[in-house]
Amino acid sequence: MPHMETPITSQDATVPSGPPVNGLDLAFGSPMSVTRSEQLITELTEISPRRIIDVGCGWAEQLLRTVMAVPGAHGLGVDLEEQDILRGQERAARLGVQDRVELRVQDGVELAGTAESADALICLGSWHALGGSPAAALLRLRGLAAPGTRLLFGVDHWARLPDQDRLAQMWEGASLSDSHLLPDVVEAAAQAGWRLLDLHEATVDEWNHFECGMTRNQEEWLLENPDHPEAPALRERLDTLRRSWLRGHHGHMGFATLVLAAGSARGESGASISG
Repeated sequence: MPHMETPITSQDATVPSGPPVNGLDLAFGSPMSVTRSEQLITELTEISPRRIIDVGCGWAEQLLRTVMAVPGAHGLGVDLEEQDILRGQERAARLGVQDRVELRVQDGVELAGTAESADALICLGSWHALGGSPAAALLRLRGLAAPGTRLLFGVDHWARLPDQDRLAQMWEGASLSDSHLLPDVVEAAAQAGWRLLDLHEATVDEWNHFECGMTRNQEEWLLENPDHPEAPALRERLDTLRRSWLRGHHGHMGFATLVLAAGSARGESGASISG
């Protein structure tokens, strides 16, 4: 998959002068502008949610902004990356919402199997945290929702199906099964009991900003530390990532955020969690 999910640290994180964690220049962990974030928050909070859960929250920027938009609302964010959770907790404290947002290291599948529930859900670019496919994730998220619950579901998709030559330029082992067609994702949502209210697709500029933002602070570190012992390895890795993006998934992979509402009952098409 493209480098969307987890920032990468230096091989020796104890060396203060080593390469920094990547992605620190990004507000969000997915291809999304501040304007897009505000649009999504407006749609999610039309129902004045009191309990908001973000599954695979990363550093939880979208959750924190959503809670801030709804006085009295409380949020829960879970992610397996402790480093991201700590970053989110520090951000919550700076924003003054630490008493209204709980961020914890927890598996999304484990959370979905509990009695937790919410009237607003967020899962942006994190369907992999809930199973082997967007369909499995949507079904598990439906288990956290009462009728009328809103969900922001962000998912990568094939905007253009790549041929084998293009796939070979992407991440190691890339295959067509690594992503999905957008109509199939929307259909999976319907089968899981969700109704589509709106659909937002990331622009080329949002994608470009995301890809560059994931590595920008490391690129700047390289410019400042060209002779550092770790510089050659980092330079090679960043060059590989850039080629994988521009010669690989650029122009072929899209990112869409579905605004969904839970129906009164799950779909009757026999949907199941199969990955």
